[in-house]
Amino acid sequence: MAKLLRIETPEYIKGILDREDYIIKGSPGMGNWSQLPWIGVFDPNVTKGAQSGYYIVYLFKENMQGVYLSINQGVNTIK
Repeated sequence: MAKLLRIETPEYIKGILDREDYIIKGSPGMGNWSQLPWIGVFDPNVTKGAQSGYYIVYLFKENMQGVYLSINQGVNTIK
């Protein structure tokens, strides 16, 4: 499942997008399985990752029985 989130699905999404400059990243969690595994689509003119800026993200239920499309905002760099 981690390979599907980190590699296979981001590659699939990148293959169907019209723009090649978008950054696609997925994560099942860091160290432990996250309660909300995710796949984010990042415009490098706005942000390069989930810690700052805003971006589109697919959030998956922990049991993978549902998915939500959301616009999220990274807040790690806000002072």
